[in-house]
Formats: sequence, structure tokens, C-alpha cells
Amino acid sequence: MYDETIESLNMKSTIKYLASIKRSDISFDIDVNLDRMSREEYEQTKLAKMKGRFSHYKESNQKTIAYFPYATTAFNVSEDKELEGISDSLTVYTGRQNKNLRSLSMEEFASGNRKIMFATKAFGMGIDINDIEVVYHYAPTGNLNDYVQEIGRVARREDIHGVACIDFMDKDFNFVNALFGMSSIKQYQVKAVLKKIYNIYKKREKQNFLVTPNDFSYIFSRESKKNPEDLERKLKTVLLMIEKDLEQQFRFPVLISRPKSMFSKAYVVIDKEVDRELLSSRYGKYFIKLQNGRANTKEGACLVSDSGDVYLMNLRGLWEDYYPSISFASFKYMLFNRSDEFEFMYKNNIHLRYKISIDATNNKKINDLKELLIIEIDNINRILDAYKDKGKMFSIQEFSAEINKIYNDKEKSFAIASSYIDLISPTLEQGRFMQRPIEFNQQVNKYRIVNRTYHNVKREYIIKSDIMRKLTSNDNNICIYYPKTNKKDFDLFRALYLLEIFGLANYEILGGESPEVFIRLNDPFKVKRLTSDESEYRNEILSAVKKRHDNSTKILRKFFTELSQDDERWDFIEDYFLGYDVLSDTVKNV
Repeated sequence: MYDETIESLNMKSTIKYLASIKRSDISFDIDVNLDRMSREEYEQTKLAKMKGRFSHYKESNQKTIAYFPYATTAFNVSEDKELEGISDSLTVYTGRQNKNLRSLSMEEFASGNRKIMFATKAFGMGIDINDIEVVYHYAPTGNLNDYVQEIGRVARREDIHGVACIDFMDKDFNFVNALFGMSSIKQYQVKAVLKKIYNIYKKREKQNFLVTPNDFSYIFSRESKKNPEDLERKLKTVLLMIEKDLEQQFRFPVLISRPKSMFSKAYVVIDKEVDRELLSSRYGKYFIKLQNGRANTKEGACLVSDSGDVYLMNLRGLWEDYYPSISFASFKYMLFNRSDEFEFMYKNNIHLRYKISIDATNNKKINDLKELLIIEIDNINRILDAYKDKGKMFSIQEFSAEINKIYNDKEKSFAIASSYIDLISPTLEQGRFMQRPIEFNQQVNKYRIVNRTYHNVKREYIIKSDIMRKLTSNDNNICIYYPKTNKKDFDLFRALYLLEIFGLANYEILGGESPEVFIRLNDPFKVKRLTSDESEYRNEILSAVKKRHDNSTKILRKFFTELSQDDERWDFIEDYFLGYDVLSDTVKNV
């Protein structure tokens, strides 16, 4: 295992210090039941086992952590009537709780006021409690490395002997596989990112260009909806996978990506009453005029005017010359939030804009896109209606197969199936409850339609969309400078994401506050070939990640089901961390 780390970091001439990983002060208490059960039987059996164990832990006054794969599972089990007898000794700690609740739970557990903690992975990082006696796993939460790290939290005091417990059942791996599925990158997403990059290259006709995470939001709809930082991280990971995979395949860097942590230029409107004064001042050199502002321009039923013309502003230049004493991030924040502490006489006259470029595909007209998109949405919603009428749950694969009956294009159908539900579901603000029209059941990896409010998508995100109202051009492309608002980017640009997943248009978003990523295509022809409809490009690095996950699952199964003695288990763990092939013997039931 450490050899993989050395190789991935490209380290040379390393000095290896190997210590013993075996813990003579930790024993294993593993009960195995591989009978096939329904989900209800599985949950009832788990609870019955837990009731016996945790009643004993309470009576013995043993400080115990129980690890759960999901926060919802931890909460649900903690409130189950089967465990009422331990409720006065129990506290819960998950990443979903607010900071105050987490601190309270941790304090109660550390002090011993509550001896039993139900937790997710969020508990334990940076927390040192030396008198924990038992670690119980509801189900494995990751690979063997994660498991060893979690059981290592027991017996940190010399006078304590710790116990690692689990009631291992066949369905436990549903959690591991579901967790991997939710966080993992998919092959279709890698190809979609590469295709988007090639489309941007075609439009700009330059091998060097900048992109922003918003350009790829429709590919990673769950991440972009949840948190812009999650979207940025996932995009960077995919770009790195593409870069390394193509370099290995063709023996030279076909594509280079370099993330830039901050945007250094901005699209802005300068108020007309001060533009001459500003441009003739010492600050004028930091602004380049791009186009005149709108003056009584008809958009839908309204006449619209801008407060001034559109400029490209050199933020980095202004900061370096006049405000180097503060950080670049602070400079931008104070400028665009018009901070009273920020001394810049024109700060109230400069208004941030997004630059949105939209290219309709296959010679379509911009002003036809709204109606075409509504037709596509109606087609997909009819499939959802059929599921609702039958009261049927469905997987992404089943949804994709139904969509493919419309398009006869498996790749496009799977992309739509994977993104559509997140794109049409409302964004929830923290602390506010709103029932989604379609909910995902993690236990069976299928969706269930709760209500038909998905039909509201046309009104809420298409007809009422300010951006869609601006698509009045009879050309097949348009450029819009759109005001930056307090609205979340995901909600603002939903219509654009939908246009792209249905193949009606390609969009590009620059400006705002998104970080930029530098892209260089050294061989555009190879990228064109890899992203063609005929290509079956698979990223080998991503395939290796999936293979590693499958291998980890086999290792866990062998550890829990084939080993019976503590010495055997610690030898197995030691061999695993030394990088030996612990699956070299026949692995049963895999």
C-alpha cells in the first residue's frame, strides 16, 4: 500500500520507516450471518442484534462508538423503539448537525455523561478520547484502511483493552457500494467533460483558453446544486484524470489543465454618469470597452436599458498597483460588496456581470430554443408520469432505457437520466424543508416519485427564466452580459444546463466569481476523435479506481467471513498495509 503512495507522489530515493500495526490491546468480536434476507428482515435482524449488544454495553458502563454509513441511518436507529432502553446513555454526532449540536454531543461523550455515541465518519477526525472501550460498526463505511483507522480509536489508554464489533451481514455491502456510487466519477461524465472542452476549442479556434466550473455544471448536477466547491473539486479531478490518461495512452500531453484559484479579470458595467471621468483617471488603463450597453432594447414585453457600457476590468493590475497591502481575495470582496472600509471612489459605479455565450446546435435559431426545450421536457415528464401511474420505483439504468426509446442514443440517454432529476428539483436552503418531487432510496438504489410537481419545471425554470426571455435573436448564437445577483448560480443557469443535456445548445459562462481553469489542447484532432459518437473512449485511470473499489470489497468480505482468530486478522491487516496480495488465496463467495 505504501508503495502506491510513493509512486503516486513521484517520490524517489525514499527512506522507509516501518512500524508494527498490530494492536494486542484490541480484540475482534465479529458475528457473521450471510443468509439472504429482504431489506425489512435485514433491518429487523440488525436492530435485534444491536439491542442485545448495546444493552450489555450500557450495563457494563463501557464507552462505545457505533459507526454508521449514513447520517440518516444513525438518526433512524437512535430513535427506534428497539433501543429505547439505552436512550438516556446515547448521543448522536454527524456532519449534518450544526456546529453547536456536534460540540454538545462530543462534550457529553468525552465527559462520560453519555457513554454511547452513534456517529458517521465525521466523528473522530482530530478528536482524542483515550477511554473508548468498544467500536461497533453497523456496516463497513469504506475499505479496510478506513475500518482499521476507526477501530484504532479504542484502547488509547494503557489500562484499557478494546473490542472491535460488527454483526456482518451480506447486505452490508449495499452501503459501501452506494457510498462509492454517490461519490465516484462516471465514465460518461469524463467523456462529457472532454466533449465540452472540444466544443469550446471549436468555438474559440484557439488551443489555449480558460473555462469555469459553471461551464460543466450540467454534467455534475448533484455537485453544482449542493455546493460550488464540490463542483470545482470534481471538475479538477476529472481534468487530472483526462490529462494523465491521455498522456499514458499517446505518450505525450494531449491536454494540459492548470487550475487558477482566483479570477483575475471581470466583466463589468460602468455607470454612464461617471464613465468618462473614470476612464480619463489613473484607473482608466484597467478597463477595456467591449460593447455599448442596452438602450430601450425589447426583451419579451419589456424595454430594457443598462446603466452604462460593458467593460473588461483588469482586477489583478489594479490590486497590484494600488492595494498590495491586502490579499487579492479581500480586494475583490470589498470592491464588489462596496465595503465602507475600501477606499475606491468608483466602487458604487461598477457592476459585476457574467458573460454568457450560447450557440444553438445544428443550425437551430436562438429564438426557437425555448419551445424546443419545452418539447424535450414534456417527453421526459411523460416517462415520469408512467412511473407515477404504476407506483413503480426505478433505477437510473431503467430511466435511461426508457429515454433511449425516444433518442436511440444510449450515451445521450444515460446523460439525461443521470442529470435530469437533480436539474428539475428545487434547491433547499439550510433549515428549510421542501419535499422533492422525486426521492432517492439509498437502500435499494432506486428513485420513487412522490408527487407530480416536476411538471412545474417549465414554468419555474423555463418560462419565468430571465435568461430565456433574452433569447430573441434570429441567429444561431448570442452573447449576453448578465447581472450578478444574490441568486445561486445553479438556479440562475438551470435552463442553460437543460439546453445542453438535451443537445439543443452549447453554453459558456465567464466572469461572476467562479475560479478559472487554464486549458491547452496540444492535439485537438485526437480529442475530436475521442469525443465522436463512434468513439467508445474509457478513461483507464477511472477504470482502475473502480477496480480498486471492487478489490477493496473482496478484501473486506474475506476479512469478515474467512478469518476467525484475532492473530489471523492482525496478520491480514499487516500484510494489507505492506502491499501484499491478501487475495492470493481462494476468496469465497465473491
